[in-house]
Amino acid sequence: MGDGADGELISTTTDGNSFLRALLGNRLPKPAQLAELTKTVPAPIFGENGRYGLSIAWTPTSCGGAWSHGGTVHGFDTRNGVTEDGTRSVMVSLNTRTPWHPGDTPKNVGTELVDHALCG
Repeated sequence: MGDGADGELISTTTDGNSFLRALLGNRLPKPAQLAELTKTVPAPIFGENGRYGLSIAWTPTSCGGAWSHGGTVHGFDTRNGVTEDGTRSVMVSLNTRTPWHPGDTPKNVGTELVDHALCG
């Protein structure tokens, strides 16, 4: 069972990145709609200062934070992030049947990869 609601989006990581950049880069929703989308409430499941809005999360990173909406379904884990201005984004899809180091989980590994791509 996944650790959250599975959105059942069938796409590629390239398409996902394009969507994230368009969403936060002011090319999809109107400014007022984006403002509503990004109104958030505290959501510690996304980290110590994590926040959640209308289907999008503000996730702390080592360089500040990023908007994201990952998911888990049997066999796969997807983690992603996009900067507030939509100029940098990353989408990681992991096969969760891959062996992990002791203590690692797909979510932790994916989160570390997102942080490295956005902040490294």
